[in-house]
Amino acid sequence: MAKNHQLGATANVVCDRGYRLEGASPSIRCLLQEGKAVWSPLPACQVISCPPPPAIAHGQHSGNSSQEFVFGSITTYTCEPGLELVGQDTLLCK
Repeated sequence: MAKNHQLGATANVVCDRGYRLEGASPSIRCLLQEGKAVWSPLPACQVISCPPPPAIAHGQHSGNSSQEFVFGSITTYTCEPGLELVGQDTLLCK
């Protein structure tokens, strides 16, 4: 069922999981422009990204420096032979 929006109506913009809203306002508004009802410009949803995973002494991770680490990306750490990892072996971008 379609809704009948009137001049001055507002609508909130919500981004999908893994994205964040970029822009000054999370809402749009129905405006009159050159005699026509139009919506104000939409804000943008940008993918959530994380900085590259940090290096660890005597070990490595599964990522690389050219890879973009985005929401949901998992990096796995391993140690050099003969050493044992202390703590979590994975890092999640969230």
